[in-house]
Amino acid sequence: MKVFIGIIILIGILGFSGYYFWLNQAGGIVGQIKGWKSYTNVAYGFEFQYPDNYELKEEKDDVRSIFYVSNFTYDISKNSFRELKNDEMVFRVVVEENNTKTGYPYVKRAFESEMKNTTLSGIPARKRAFEEGDGGPGTGIKDALSILTFYQDKSYYLEVRPYNEASVKLFEEIVPTFRFTR
Repeated sequence: MKVFIGIIILIGILGFSGYYFWLNQAGGIVGQIKGWKSYTNVAYGFEFQYPDNYELKEEKDDVRSIFYVSNFTYDISKNSFRELKNDEMVFRVVVEENNTKTGYPYVKRAFESEMKNTTLSGIPARKRAFEEGDGGPGTGIKDALSILTFYQDKSYYLEVRPYNEASVKLFEEIVPTFRFTR
């Protein structure tokens, strides 16, 4: 009987360990990353984590909400992405509602078939590096890395600028912590 109970406990431990490993590989959040803050947005139903030494700011207009995370004091009204110094980074989440004031229906039609090269919180998504001037592939130097997906009648666009080794690393660390909460 003791051997049977021991086997059951061992199977439980192995099962939990396998589940924990699977969540980490699948990009699921398994608790708080040490030294990072968490941001939860109840209205849009998402959350993500970001480094403790970064600031978070929100901007909202009548068509979208933008959440900026930066390692310097980023003034949305004054700072241009083109003027970032090499050690300055801005990660942002842009949420756009499906309504007549936005380009959402066009964007969804244009990109929905391309939602194949990655996922965001388990939802098919499109990941790409943008090139300077946003003129498309082959038009310039990479200046941003982004992921776009559509969820519950909204577009979610995650982006980091400038495009360099440090910002790509930051992007690859933050994105797996992003998840939809409803």
